[in-house]
Amino acid sequence: MLLSQTNGSPPPVLWFLIFISITFILTVLNAIFLNKRDKVRRQGLQEIAKKMGLNFSQKGSPLLYNQFNHFHVPFRRPLHGFWISNLIEGNTGKIHISIFDVRRSGKHGRQNAYLLLRSKALVCPEFRIAPESLFHKLDHLNSFGWHDIDFNKYPEFSDRFLVTSSDEEHFRKFFNVEAIPFFLSHPHMRLEAQSNAFLFTLPALFLTADTVEKHIAEAIELYNLLMVPKQTSK
Repeated sequence: MLLSQTNGSPPPVLWFLIFISITFILTVLNAIFLNKRDKVRRQGLQEIAKKMGLNFSQKGSPLLYNQFNHFHVPFRRPLHGFWISNLIEGNTGKIHISIFDVRRSGKHGRQNAYLLLRSKALVCPEFRIAPESLFHKLDHLNSFGWHDIDFNKYPEFSDRFLVTSSDEEHFRKFFNVEAIPFFLSHPHMRLEAQSNAFLFTLPALFLTADTVEKHIAEAIELYNLLMVPKQTSK
């Protein structure tokens, strides 16, 4: 007779089965919680989209992927395991807004929120502005033809943000330094510009109805600052 049986304690295989059962139950409960949370959040997003006169789609339009061909983002193709969801989009005046979640590797995998702003009136050079960090500096400096741009008259902005462009001269002519206070008041702002589009990586991991209007208003505010340049960095 096994020792575990003679002293009254359960055999190891029973402990293993108990562990597997508890893990399974916790996994199921977590999935139920996430499903309920996502359902409530999705309903809130549908309501805020309707309130703003915008369209809502639980699954992102395949046509939207075409907008990311020139952006440095991992979800340019759905085959790479990235899926757009909770898409809110439509026109606000002459600006087309798309704000959405991007999920990776499964329904409850890693995700982030993004906002794409497009306008035919926007003619800008390629550039990226992101909070300064060693990782992002190496990433940008390794990009062929891109240069780290500093603003001698605005040392706080240069210290806190990494600004890069494939065409520094064009960027300095385009960039309105009156937008600098906006960036300083939004320390987590991440913006990439390509031709007639701005792509914002939002600080939230996923969209909520309480923040959609805020993110859209901030994007349009920055767009207006850059579209009506009063003072360039030249």
